[in-house]
Amino acid sequence: MRHHKLPSSPWAPYFRCLPPAFTTVLNFSPQQLCYLYGSPLFDEAVRAQQQSQELYEALFPALSDAFPDIFPAETFSWPHFVWARSLLDSRALEITMDGELVTCLIPFLDYLNHHPHAHISRRGYDEQTEKFFAYSFSSCPAQCQMFMNYGHLQNGTLLQYYGFVDEHNPYDNVPIGLQLPDDDPFADAKQQLVD
Repeated sequence: MRHHKLPSSPWAPYFRCLPPAFTTVLNFSPQQLCYLYGSPLFDEAVRAQQQSQELYEALFPALSDAFPDIFPAETFSWPHFVWARSLLDSRALEITMDGELVTCLIPFLDYLNHHPHAHISRRGYDEQTEKFFAYSFSSCPAQCQMFMNYGHLQNGTLLQYYGFVDEHNPYDNVPIGLQLPDDDPFADAKQQLVD
């Protein structure tokens, strides 16, 4: 977050290309959250907002007070914290480096949008060259958008972490809770069907 507003930062060109706002549920207003009421995502969205607020309050203003040169209060405000959290949620990739799974931002690779049948089929980090890579095993015509698959995710997860839904998502599902009555004489047989 410190480098986000610094024109002299070596990351300034990258930060200038990032969106100024996000459409993930962490950024939803109370009125927007109401549209999710009754869906499984509503409780998750409320919980995510509460947990982010609790994390922010556990860190700030304590860090800004103790280390004002490193964590200036005007830079580490709640809106900036939500922006940074949304940036990581929607753009960070998990890559294995030095045998460990790490979460990182990879400039330009993070610009690729999601598609269930994406061009990019493999991405990672090459230990020998110390460079990130992305391979496509399908052709992509010149001047066409390339896609990456974010995973086999249902629409609720896509909305929560990436800020969009896919109308034709082959991985979408809706959980249905079933409760069998205790006095049902066929409860055991029905339970076996559900399991």
